[in-house]
Amino acid sequence: MTKKVDLIQIIAERANVTQPKTREILQSTLDAIVDTIILEGRIELRGFGVFEVRTRNARQARNPHTNEQIFLPAKNIVVFTPGKEVELRVSAIPKEFPFKKKTYKKKEEQYVEKKEDPI
Repeated sequence: MTKKVDLIQIIAERANVTQPKTREILQSTLDAIVDTIILEGRIELRGFGVFEVRTRNARQARNPHTNEQIFLPAKNIVVFTPGKEVELRVSAIPKEFPFKKKTYKKKEEQYVEKKEDPI
């Protein structure tokens, strides 16, 4: 998984700029994107995609641990829709590309007999 520090290093090398300056520029860019989403509800970055605020309706859900019914109130979420260029480049990735996928396995309870010490 690529993190923000990895992006800073990549951009700094490509642009031949120091990492502290790149960090400042990247953070300013991200802040401007978030501010625009908050103020206008949407930002379109041509060739990259659209970030948009949508409202998720209130709903009934179930706590998977207790099976208890719970109420989830309505809330705002940010949705990303990739642009054409991103779609084309991602669709060109070979299907067998070695992404590291997280796999979640259900923990199986194991019962182990305790043997008493002969002492």
